[in-house]
Amino acid sequence: MTPVPAPPHVRAVARGGAFNLVGSFVYGAASFVLLAIITNGLGARRAGPVIVGIAAFTVLSRFAELGASTGLVRMISRERAVRRSDRIAPTILSAVVPVVAVGVIAASVLYVAAPLLARVFGGDDDRAALTQLFRVLAPFLPIASVYTVLVQGSRGFGHVRILVWIEKIGRALAMPILVFLVLRAGGGPTAVVVAWASTTVVALAVTVIALIRSTHAARRADEGAVPGPDIDRREVARSFWAFSLPRAAGQSFDVAVLWLDTLVVAAILGPTAAGIYAVGSRFLLVGSFTVEAIQQAVAPRVSEVLAVGARDEAHDVVTQATAWQAAIVWPVYLVVLAFAGVMLRWFGPAYVEARTALMLLSLGVLVSVVFGPSDAVILMSGRSRQSLANSAVAFTVNLGGNLLLVPVWGISAAGGVWACTLVVAAGLPAWQAWRSLHLAPWSVELARVIAMAVATVGVAALAARLLLGDTMSGLVAAVVVGGGA
Repeated sequence: MTPVPAPPHVRAVARGGAFNLVGSFVYGAASFVLLAIITNGLGARRAGPVIVGIAAFTVLSRFAELGASTGLVRMISRERAVRRSDRIAPTILSAVVPVVAVGVIAASVLYVAAPLLARVFGGDDDRAALTQLFRVLAPFLPIASVYTVLVQGSRGFGHVRILVWIEKIGRALAMPILVFLVLRAGGGPTAVVVAWASTTVVALAVTVIALIRSTHAARRADEGAVPGPDIDRREVARSFWAFSLPRAAGQSFDVAVLWLDTLVVAAILGPTAAGIYAVGSRFLLVGSFTVEAIQQAVAPRVSEVLAVGARDEAHDVVTQATAWQAAIVWPVYLVVLAFAGVMLRWFGPAYVEARTALMLLSLGVLVSVVFGPSDAVILMSGRSRQSLANSAVAFTVNLGGNLLLVPVWGISAAGGVWACTLVVAAGLPAWQAWRSLHLAPWSVELARVIAMAVATVGVAALAARLLLGDTMSGLVAAVVVGGGA
């Protein structure tokens, strides 16, 4: 029997998702190497303030993005679908100008409020170091915001080449190399964060050049199309921000969830405990990078097919992407769940304290991944306000749970709360996409993938854990036997 070829948009997602996944693995590996270099080079005591400083910087820079990256993905992909690429350049300009303005304001706030933030998130011995780190990072904030908007928004051109080559490979590899060289030269925490942030400056310049070329290519592809009405730049800006502003608040909630627990742990238990928890919880990035890699390829395709009313193709894209996510994430996190302790020892003995948090997070990832790229579906259908409400619910669960439970159970509670947040953040849009758009992420293939992961990697990991314990030999045995099966 001749196999039935996949629909064109599914094949496009497969190509983009595979390349993006390679980039995500490089980015994830580089992030772990960067963490290992920082923690081993500075020690848990001095690494804590660096991680807290990066966390606060990330929250503020993502807030300053104003949801414009998602807006660019949706608007550029739609303009390409209806052959109005002449609107792409005005759309990008409409996105960048407010982001620059808000980024400058956020940088000023970070610089002026640095002593206050250091008092909240640092102990008596860490306040001076944190104040200096916040002030050194402040000038990079608007640069980071604009860079993220442009490099993420480049997916609207129907490919992920700019994102993968510049952000996930180029910048990802540059960060640990620069930090390593700085530490070998005798640099301390301040030099480390400068090296980390300076990679954004070069990446922004390269991204701008790549976007100019992509815009010209889109214009050439539309040559011969029936000319549309003259461009009203105010209307372009109005339609862009009508969609993007609700996403701005939603994105702020999302990034707050990503880093909030680290900041809460820092405020309650101190920067050293926050650094230990951050290292443990960063194993979550393996799963989030995988999910993000597929979602980043899915989003522009869903936007395109929904723009022309091809709902069946959207359903094929969503169900196939969900199965792909599970096929990659389930085997990985079954192993992480069984061997959390040995993995944390790679960063030093102090970090094994985060084992319970990592195990709870692994369970949360396993459950959340079955809901698929549903948030991308909600956003690309134009429902940015609904996505905002979902992000607000997840943020409330995360903040309330951390404030109530971290003072009692410490970093283990932070891991459990984040696991619950992941399930809520993925489950809500999945239910909404099924109810309102009839785009459910579940399929027979998804069930088959999960069953195969449990029967092979899951059984091998459990057997190795029982027979060899939480050791490197047990981890190797689980990966070899389970992977082979």
